[in-house]
Amino acid sequence: MPSFFLLELDTTAPTISIALPTWTTRTTVPVIITSNEELDNFQDIYMVDSQGNRFDSTFLYLNDSFEGIVDFSSAASGRATIYARLRDTVRNEITAEATILVTAEWGARLNVTSEIDTQEIVLSETIQDLFVAEKVMDLDIEIIEEGD
Repeated sequence: MPSFFLLELDTTAPTISIALPTWTTRTTVPVIITSNEELDNFQDIYMVDSQGNRFDSTFLYLNDSFEGIVDFSSAASGRATIYARLRDTVRNEITAEATILVTAEWGARLNVTSEIDTQEIVLSETIQDLFVAEKVMDLDIEIIEEGD
């Protein structure tokens, strides 16, 4: 009687997500990277700021996630991207990225008025586009002096 066996290989990379705030000042920010399956302890996690400077990080390995702190104190103002290259226990590799807006510690206080809503916004020392609901809008801006 012939004998046989079935060998099933896992060739599917895990799905990962990166949880972080949408913006920060030049400070440290907690970041959590989670997966839909158990991960290997291999990690290549780093941040690239708006000027192309790379900052490497080492995160705590927690089986199906990694947790760590990313330091933005030396990052340039503007959009920074966090990249995570991880792999599961059978070495299927996945890379993901997430973007965060980095602003200066100080800011100019503006009262922004539109037909829909009134908001208070803190702007950095560099010129940035203002995105509202992923659309750029023309706004009437009134500068309010500090202390008013």
